[in-house]
Amino acid sequence: MSQFLRNLTGSVSSGGPDLKTGFNAYSPLFSSLLLLLFFAFSSWQVNSASLVPALTGIHVDGIAGDLNPVFDPNITRYSVIAIANEGSNGEEIVRVTPHALTDNAIEVNGSIVQSGTTVSFPKIAPGEKILIATKRGEKQTTYEIQYLPSDFPPLTAKTLGEGVSNEPIYINAKLSDSSSSYLINLDNNAVPIFYRKLEDYVFDYKFHGSTKERSYSKRRADRNKWGRHNGEIIIMDESGQDSEVVQTVGLSHTGPHDFIITDNNEFVLLSYDGVTKDLSDIGLTRAELVEESVIQIVDRATGQVSFEWRSLADIPYEDQLTKRLTSDYAHINSVDIDKHGNLLASLRGTSNVVKIERKSGRVLWVLGGKGNQFTFVNDPYSGTCGQHTATWLYNGNLLVFDNGQYCLPGDNRGEITRIVEYEIDEVNLIAKLVWSYRQPGQYSLSQGSAQRLNNGNTIIGWGRRKGPAANTLVTEVNSSGEPVFEISTVSETPVLIYRAYRFAS
Repeated sequence: MSQFLRNLTGSVSSGGPDLKTGFNAYSPLFSSLLLLLFFAFSSWQVNSASLVPALTGIHVDGIAGDLNPVFDPNITRYSVIAIANEGSNGEEIVRVTPHALTDNAIEVNGSIVQSGTTVSFPKIAPGEKILIATKRGEKQTTYEIQYLPSDFPPLTAKTLGEGVSNEPIYINAKLSDSSSSYLINLDNNAVPIFYRKLEDYVFDYKFHGSTKERSYSKRRADRNKWGRHNGEIIIMDESGQDSEVVQTVGLSHTGPHDFIITDNNEFVLLSYDGVTKDLSDIGLTRAELVEESVIQIVDRATGQVSFEWRSLADIPYEDQLTKRLTSDYAHINSVDIDKHGNLLASLRGTSNVVKIERKSGRVLWVLGGKGNQFTFVNDPYSGTCGQHTATWLYNGNLLVFDNGQYCLPGDNRGEITRIVEYEIDEVNLIAKLVWSYRQPGQYSLSQGSAQRLNNGNTIIGWGRRKGPAANTLVTEVNSSGEPVFEISTVSETPVLIYRAYRFAS
């Protein structure tokens, strides 16, 4: 075709005999039109050759649900979940049918197939991947389908607005009726970047920027002498395998709820350490079991304890708000460190957020609960209750996941969970509410998290949920309080997550 155009335009420009008859008066215009057509055709040839090859569809049979996400030619990573199998090896027959334009070649796991051809995988096992490459000339696009275990929580993602963060999402998740838990890194289509299955009840999967390590905590089978399940912190190597086990020093328990590796390579650990106390002055016995909330800091190199704070000296046993007297009266569930090295503790059982001086171990102030020392401004509920993940922000404000349980008598807020940001005046003890978010129909009975991201968004893990929105596991909202991203589940079996983070790891 291009040669024909070159011949044709050459005849016009030279006044050739084939075109002079009938077109002689219009030959300049005709020549221009033909030249324009020639350049358009040449441009189409170049653009056609430079098009990125893509599939037009992927159909998968022999799986528990649908392809995740819904197929899009521009999305190259997908996942499917295996059908539960009673066989000894869990193998299934999975059938994949790729479709592409006729000028695209297709390879499935290295074998050439025609568009619309079904390829069977009779011995595929969870953890394996199916790779589909489509080629045009020297260009190639590869699509990946991850084959996930049958008890992997079914997750879907939805982008709701602009400005979504792109750091990997960290969650630990499990189906409520499964004995297995998963450590998972997700992309923004809820497709795993990394996952690991564990036959343990795990918590607090995260990344530590100070050492570029990951960690998780797990509940052990053994119990201490007070009957509480012990725990341990597991630090992972770059491949995602366990490399170090960490526990408290000299205490009867290691807590699973939070763990920090500091810039000085110290371990910050939590504990519910059982002791006997004389509580006869509040109507209990002279040898009452009390599980004190403890923060312990251990030097990683030496294993020596450099700091320890115990709750009972500063937070009275009778300040608990759990509607019953319980030995684990304060229930510490998060810890953070400010730029001066001082500690911030969330005590769910007493609905306190407590600032502790690292140097002396003394409590500098208490926010919320019976021991509250603050005046709340602009807050219709005058504080948090039963909260999680109290953290300092770069602007000096305080961010808290406010579950909305264990509130003070007379607080009639009902089943409301929210995320709150307070501007803290530590001199005059004023907490001014400057930002908050709540999702209609979402109530978190326990667990949960809020993390402020580098782009100003906030990622929320809803923990153990109740209500019409309970299938939403994770929400990312912008600074205006508008949801821009969410991860949900289509599972009829509840999916449990402890927290949700994003880390630029």
